[in-house]
Amino acid sequence: MFNRYFQLNQIFIDPETRTVVAMTPKVMTKFIRSTLNDGYAKHQGRTHPSNGRYRFVALSRKFPLAPPGAYVDALLRPERYAAYGFARNPYARLHSAWRNKFDDFYRAILEGARLDYPQSIRGGELPRLRRFAAAHELPGAKIGSRVPFATFARYAVSQPDRARDRHWRGQAPMLQLDHFREMRLHRVEDGVAAPLTEVFTRLGFAHDWIERRLSRPRNVSSRGAENPYDEALAAIVHDGFEEDFRRLGYDRDSWRSL
Repeated sequence: MFNRYFQLNQIFIDPETRTVVAMTPKVMTKFIRSTLNDGYAKHQGRTHPSNGRYRFVALSRKFPLAPPGAYVDALLRPERYAAYGFARNPYARLHSAWRNKFDDFYRAILEGARLDYPQSIRGGELPRLRRFAAAHELPGAKIGSRVPFATFARYAVSQPDRARDRHWRGQAPMLQLDHFREMRLHRVEDGVAAPLTEVFTRLGFAHDWIERRLSRPRNVSSRGAENPYDEALAAIVHDGFEEDFRRLGYDRDSWRSL
């Protein structure tokens, strides 16, 4: 609606307070969505996150969808809204996507905890990724083998951004930065307690409830012990996600501190 990257579950709108929260996968989305749902239930008594709207739309039971007019108003008059966006270091986000969508499942299969990858992976991205590895003589081409991060990173960069899975698509266009030009953009590495408190307070959630919510452990992907990047791979990923580094304010050498 705002641009071709728009998805209903990534743009939260509260028309009463004129608050917008823009999200991208792998950047606290589960935490923000669950806090919005629980906060509305706790402080407004909502038994349905979308306040009874769109009852036959499954998403409306998982995420607060605004009335249709709110999306139209935000489209036509974005300057009326206080917009917040949350971003993550592109190096870290890409590595997190690989672990969450590929490596964690591979390890679970090895340990007998799973029989196979989820259908969404084995029926789509995984065979494409293996074909890419085979064509470029990279590790991970053989069925049943582990796909290394370096192979996945090269595969992700090789795709046009619009064709990428949303978990490793560029953040800047998904955050609708060109539409909400005054967006208050926050990088998770700089801390999110203060901006999230500001957002949830605007929505009428009690301050002590917000504090307790923010103190809970959040859902995170598993992490490796070693830095997954070297100079060459970092250069490839930086060039492939150049817009994110430039517009979100991340340094070219920030891979060194992962």
